[in-house]
Amino acid sequence: LKKAALIYDVSNRAYTGSLAHTFKKKLHERGGTISVEEAFNAKENPDLLELARRVARGRPQALFVIAGAVDSAMFCQQVRKVGLSAPLYIAEWSGTNEFLKAGGRAVEGVYVVQHFYGNSVHPPFVSFKQAYVKRFGESPSFAATYSYEAVMMIVEALRKNPDPIHIKDTIIAIGKFDGLLGPVTIDRYGDPERIYFVMQVRDNQFKLSE
Repeated sequence: LKKAALIYDVSNRAYTGSLAHTFKKKLHERGGTISVEEAFNAKENPDLLELARRVARGRPQALFVIAGAVDSAMFCQQVRKVGLSAPLYIAEWSGTNEFLKAGGRAVEGVYVVQHFYGNSVHPPFVSFKQAYVKRFGESPSFAATYSYEAVMMIVEALRKNPDPIHIKDTIIAIGKFDGLLGPVTIDRYGDPERIYFVMQVRDNQFKLSE
């Protein structure tokens, strides 16, 4: 991959800005360039069709969209309208069932790299999924899974040190936790390190990329 388009929503800059910066840095390290960079504000009703036209004029080999589920799906639809067939990648933020519902056939083939795999056979996740479906009538999303894991980490930390003022330090000191999808390591900054999955939309589902 040598030429990529980068599209991101600045209404959530704390997330999108960091991810966009890292993507550009890593792409440049590998000899690639950003042929088109477009920022938009989802709260200002952007013209996504015009945005797609500007992106298409840059003739990118791939597009990376960092936005919410609905906005990412709507942009994918506009990209298809202007005839751009380059591979599309979305951020984990939008890798939800809402993206699939809003995008329809336009999001077939879209890729997402995420730390979540809804068909995992890892025993802790299987048990969690069964309980979740029984209670809510649908499979858990990445958000539900991460939230559950976060609560379990908090519980384990409070058992070790019940003083909530020091909970961050306690979690970092523990370091390793048994996540639903596999081990989770918390580094000295409080950031998680865990296994990831390359997923692709096929038949209106997120499936492991082949």
